Parts: sequence; C-alpha cells; structure tokens
Amino acid sequence: MTAPLKGRSPHNSGMNSSRMNFFCWIATLSVGMGLCLAGCQPSITHENTEAVAKVDLNLGGSSWTSPGTPPAQLNFDADGQVHGFGGCNHFNGRWQVAGAQLQLVGLAATQMMCLGPASDQEASFLKALSATQSARRDGSELILQDGKGRALVRLQAAPQSKKA
Repeated sequence: MTAPLKGRSPHNSGMNSSRMNFFCWIATLSVGMGLCLAGCQPSITHENTEAVAKVDLNLGGSSWTSPGTPPAQLNFDADGQVHGFGGCNHFNGRWQVAGAQLQLVGLAATQMMCLGPASDQEASFLKALSATQSARRDGSELILQDGKGRALVRLQAAPQSKKA
C-alpha cells in the first residue's frame, strides 16, 4: 500500500492518477515526436559517403517545371529556401542537400480550393515533394527520387527570365 502524498487526502488520489496519466501521455508524445523528427534528417551511411560526396546537384538559384496543365513549378533559392506552385496553390519550405541526398523540409502550402485535374496533379506533386530523399540530374531534367532511388517526378529546367 502506498502512502498518500503529504498534504493530500486519500480521497483525491484519482486526481493525482489522472495528472500522472496526463504527464505520462505528454512524455510519450514528446519522445515519439523527437524520434519522428530525428528520422527527418538525411541519412548518409559510411558506405555511401564517398559516392554521395562526388555528386553535386548545384540546385541553388535553379527553377524547374513539371509537365501538366498548369505546369507545377519548383524553385531552389541559393539561401536554402524552396518555393513553387503545385497547380492550384503556392508552397514554400527549405531544402537541404548532401551530395545526391535531397530533403525538402517544412513544406507549407496555401489552401485555395482546387477542382478537377489540377487538384489531382497538385496532390500528386506535393506528395512527391514530401517523399523526396534524393535527386539526380539527367541533361536538362531533375529527377526527384524516393529512399529506394525510384523516380517520383521528373522536372524540366525552366527557362531563366532575363532581368532588365
């Protein structure tokens, strides 16, 4: 038998139990979120570090479009910001690259109503961006890939606009 906490009556021990359950729930949630966030970092193992280091995607300042109507757009700013257009909504976030490893993190999109084919195109495009783990260039094409190297989306280099 456990003794009640000093200054507490045994009649409100249910309240202590619910507080303890609440704090256990918060602790469990915090640990789970920490583990989830730890998994968001690019993973480069010792075995593939040398091969990855030889790849240079050179994405800063580049712009890409996808086939579709309207075409989706993906822009990599030199300062690590990423932004674009999915077909209905604009999005932004950050990009991180280590060799061929590419992570698009903190993506957020506007929530404009989107109907028809553009809605399906946007959903597919944003899903591909979220699942991107690596990328490779093939001529004027940027291929975003999942963790197993499978192509998620193929983008074409966008023509650079001339500034006056």
